Amino acid sequence: EIATSMASELGKRGPQIVDSDAAMAKQLQKLMEENNRLKNELSESQEEVEKLKQKIECGNEHKKMKSDDDSKSQSRYWTDEEHQKFLDALQIIGPKDVKAIAAFVGSRSATQVRTHAQKFFLKLARMRRSAQSGSRNATAQDNSQSSSERSRESASTRPPERHAHRGGASRTHRGHAAPSFSPSEAGTASSGAGG
Repeated sequence: EIATSMASELGKRGPQIVDSDAAMAKQLQKLMEENNRLKNELSESQEEVEKLKQKIECGNEHKKMKSDDDSKSQSRYWTDEEHQKFLDALQIIGPKDVKAIAAFVGSRSATQVRTHAQKFFLKLARMRRSAQSGSRNATAQDNSQSSSERSRESASTRPPERHAHRGGASRTHRGHAAPSFSPSEAGTASSGAGG
């Protein structure tokens, strides 16, 4: 009786078991497809991560090389060789393109070149001003020597105007001490200035 009931029960459930097996097979198939899709996505993601790692490593190497270059070029003072390259670049490239000058010098950044150029041109301007004022002073001295010589030559004919000054010192009309020399010195001074 029990066996019969089990057989009848199995007979009733047989189509259900077959249907559930087919449903399970479909579900299993879906799970396998989803698993394969996820594996592919994971593989692609891992490849992308590797590419990014390589980019980061390249970037780090580039930064390291750049920092090595910067550490070489971070010296505060320009060497004679660097300055000569800077001067050569000014003649070849001109003063405007600091990036090209920096590339020409090789060991300095564009900012360092710009700063060096500013200081260099300020120094040139200062030197020109001092040379011009020096030539003016030399011209003024030459002119004053000429007038002094003329006044010395005329000193033998008439004495300079003298005014009493505090302290008893005798002064000329411009307030300077009157030159003291003998008439023979006046002759040597004028002949020496002409040569």
